[in-house]
Amino acid sequence: MVGGGPAVALRAVGVWTRLHGFVSLEIEGNFASMGLDPELLYDIEVTALLRADGAEAGPSR
Repeated sequence: MVGGGPAVALRAVGVWTRLHGFVSLEIEGNFASMGLDPELLYDIEVTALLRADGAEAGPSR
């Protein structure tokens, strides 16, 4: 496998799945219907993903 093997592929699919889910919910207006700030939720999710990989990250706001 090119680019790091099965562990990297598994992590990439997991990250893509989580972010795809957030984007899908935003496109369909689910966050707005619940009165949630999609930008804040996305920042929190990206931060959680980066921290899970050992990166030091915080929300962009």
